[in-house]
Amino acid sequence: MVTGRPVNDKIMNVMQIIGMGILLTLMVFVFGNDIYKLIFK
Repeated sequence: MVTGRPVNDKIMNVMQIIGMGILLTLMVFVFGNDIYKLIFK
C-alpha cells in the first residue's frame, strides 16, 4: 500500500469478493458469447 501499513481484514474481504464477482461476470459473458456464436452461426 501507499502508506506501508496493512489493510484492514474486513476491507480486504470486501475487495476480494468484488474482484471475484467481476471475474465471474467476465467469464459468464465470454462463455455466453462463445455459446451464442456456436448456436447462431
